[in-house]
Amino acid sequence: MKKYKIGLFGLGVVGSGFYELLNDNTQLPFSIEKIAVKNIAKSRNVKVVSTQLTTDASELLQNESLDLIVELINDHEEAFQIVKQAMESGKSVISANKKMIAFHLQELLEIQLQHQVDFFYEGAVCGSIPIIRLLDQYFQNDPIHQIATIANGTCNYVLTKMLNENESYDMALEKAQDLGFAELDPLSDVSGEDTRFKLCILIYHAFHQIVSPETIPLQGIASISNTAIEFAHAYN
Repeated sequence: MKKYKIGLFGLGVVGSGFYELLNDNTQLPFSIEKIAVKNIAKSRNVKVVSTQLTTDASELLQNESLDLIVELINDHEEAFQIVKQAMESGKSVISANKKMIAFHLQELLEIQLQHQVDFFYEGAVCGSIPIIRLLDQYFQNDPIHQIATIANGTCNYVLTKMLNENESYDMALEKAQDLGFAELDPLSDVSGEDTRFKLCILIYHAFHQIVSPETIPLQGIASISNTAIEFAHAYN
């Protein structure tokens, strides 16, 4: 069985998890050959062969032996440049960067078509739930009129605690952070930005329309008061 060689960008929480997943499942037809990071000397929770690490993106993007680029970094503009260059060099790409995809979907799809490569981003929306695959494979020719979803785990947890256990917003958010549901900086989640990026992607796959994130109205949960919670209980 052929082993597909991967160049990985990013070795943070998600990148480390991806690295461990492939290392623990040696029967999978994938091997991580090179990893681009910002700081090679940084202490990490995963054991990586030092020769696998580099700070030079070109060692991955210009490496003709690599079959696939996996992009798992935070900076959405830097991620776009990585994905763009990778596809232009004839490499297929996997990315979970919902912000990058939401802002650059039109251009990414055009580059993908032009260079006849694959672009996978299922993990950018609803994690391991195959919602994009479901829309593409089973509902492509069906008239979809509406999408209703819980798209952000942090907001779902916080609101559930506030509604069902009468916890304050601050207390519920702190618990979400302690449990790993929320980031140390939860702004993207609680402001609604994270959901808005996912919605842009879902709109494309459900309705075949590309929309800019800025055109979608945004309302976060940080301003929800106890009065609003009491109102919801009274009229639920």
